[in-house]
Amino acid sequence: MYSICASYDCPMPPSVDGTQASGSQTVGRAIKILSCFTTRTPGLTLTEVSRQVGLSLPTTHRLLRTLQSHDLVALDETTRRYGLGPGLIRLAQPILRQDGALVKAAPILERLCRFTRETVAVWWLVGHERVCVFELISPEPIHMASGVGQTYPLYAGAGGKALLAYMTQDELESVLRPLDLNRAMKIQAAGLKEELDRIRRSGYATSLAEIVPGAASISAALRSASGRPLAAINVTGPVARFTPQRMDEVATALLEAVRAIGEQWGGNGQI
Repeated sequence: MYSICASYDCPMPPSVDGTQASGSQTVGRAIKILSCFTTRTPGLTLTEVSRQVGLSLPTTHRLLRTLQSHDLVALDETTRRYGLGPGLIRLAQPILRQDGALVKAAPILERLCRFTRETVAVWWLVGHERVCVFELISPEPIHMASGVGQTYPLYAGAGGKALLAYMTQDELESVLRPLDLNRAMKIQAAGLKEELDRIRRSGYATSLAEIVPGAASISAALRSASGRPLAAINVTGPVARFTPQRMDEVATALLEAVRAIGEQWGGNGQI
């Protein structure tokens, strides 16, 4: 048997906090949770989120789990801290493409694509991952492409390493801790730490088939005025054409593009 009743006839069930939570209240609470995460507090525990939004732990946990199921927040299983998820980047695509920083940067990225004749992409840092938010495909018939919305870990690939190089020590250890716990990847983590020193000296990272077979990349980080990594600019091509020698030739143009975008966004060479 099915029954249908109007909202004015059927009161909403009380929430865990002992209050009646309507649909609009639930949405408001979810938005309030998302607003907790800032550049100063990118990662928060369940207790910290609960305290900031003024909700009980069970209600906060339920809302976080719902947001997590839609990739709007992500949980670091090691630190048990929540952060914003890659789903937000995908939702922001219409805005990013129509107005804002990426639109302003597009002419610079287009020049870089024309010069290199390889795929140029912007990867945004989201938690312990990077998400492709902008991509210009190489004009060559054989080329590499990831696609807007694609997500990769930070510990592999030029874009991830370019971002890792400018993270704080605590953030870096949080990203690498799962690798240290895996015997097969422990050597990779040790080598990566040495590579990050070289990236900081040169200003760019490179990779050869670290994530996608047959793909080679060079990448440099876009940083905030405080030095915090925000995004990475990648140039990617097939290994047969985009050789280490060719990447060295492209490095100057890539670093110039990053500098120009940084000046454009922040007026001082950084965002």
